[in-house]
Amino acid sequence: MKKGRGFAATLLCCCSALALFSCAYRGYEIMTEPPVEYTTQRLVFLGEDLPMPVAEVEFTQWIPAPPSETAPPAAASQWPGVTQGATAGPVTAPREPEPGGARYYTGISILPPAIAELRAFLETHPAAELEYDGGGALSAASKQGALNVVNSIRYIAGVPANVVWDDGSSNIAEAAAAIMVATGQVTHTPRKPADWPEASYRLAYQGCQGSNLAGLGTKYDIINRSMRLFLADADASNLKELGHRRWLLNPALGKSAIAAIGAYCAMTVTDNSNTQAGAQHSVVMYPGQVTPVEYFDGGWAWSVSFSAAYSVHGASVTVMRRGDGAAWQFGGGAADGDFSVSTHAYGQPGCVIFRPRGLQIQAGEIYDVQITGVTKNGADWPVRYTVQFL
Repeated sequence: MKKGRGFAATLLCCCSALALFSCAYRGYEIMTEPPVEYTTQRLVFLGEDLPMPVAEVEFTQWIPAPPSETAPPAAASQWPGVTQGATAGPVTAPREPEPGGARYYTGISILPPAIAELRAFLETHPAAELEYDGGGALSAASKQGALNVVNSIRYIAGVPANVVWDDGSSNIAEAAAAIMVATGQVTHTPRKPADWPEASYRLAYQGCQGSNLAGLGTKYDIINRSMRLFLADADASNLKELGHRRWLLNPALGKSAIAAIGAYCAMTVTDNSNTQAGAQHSVVMYPGQVTPVEYFDGGWAWSVSFSAAYSVHGASVTVMRRGDGAAWQFGGGAADGDFSVSTHAYGQPGCVIFRPRGLQIQAGEIYDVQITGVTKNGADWPVRYTVQFL
């Protein structure tokens, strides 16, 4: 959900063929007629029978561009402004977080989990399998699986990983997914489909306004793929803000409802009820300080979000890879990749966003990040932390 204007998690194109699906949802029923040249589907929504001509959309999930032929910047001989910390030499295997100079904790309160604890959490929170109960709603197992994906991402980031299902918003998320199916569009300001009752449209509009939305050309693994798209936010329209990711990692998010209809998914994200969120979550990084490579891609942007106490307008960033000492600079006239500073409130109101050019991450690598130019309540607030990929 992006405040102020609509945006899509992936670009959609209409084609002439139709990918058939037939499924039922609480308050909705989708029925597919035999295809001729096109197929008309009808949606039973809040007791109303609604016509829904639907065309298949091309699957255009974002794929990272090939690495730039331009080599990364020259290796840094030392970490700028730091006299202790990075351990020289190549990294050949993942290491447990070590005390003292092996990691940076300057300006943050989120500490990395032990690797064994992280792996145990992920193993006990398996991903979602799309199933429906006898009444047409997502099955209890699918709901829990969807929440497991959300909470696994949040655990990696170090924010409260205790988001629960919001029964009160289930119909809102379902309505948002339904109108995307009806219109074939992913937008936070949907048009009213012909013959839709006003009440149905209002509910769907409310759902689109307050949700992360995804459209993927097929319904295959729709929930897991949608969560990955929200986390990546890597297309040109989202890269400078990372709104989907920031809502997903908002420390205050305590409950959510997720709906998947056909190739469309909606996740409500504007809740702020998490009582475990506190001052220790005022600076949130992704990738987190210990991140499995399955949960990040070298072509994605890195992000550091800040609470309202911070000003990020003058931020500059240095990323250094241990082992070969390669470094990337952002801000202050330098841009070794994509760089932006956002002050729009997608969860937390400030965010520093940087995507190192040509980066291809591997398990076992360790990166050090330094951010300068940030202030907290008017005083300089440098941030330094370490990211270890598993």
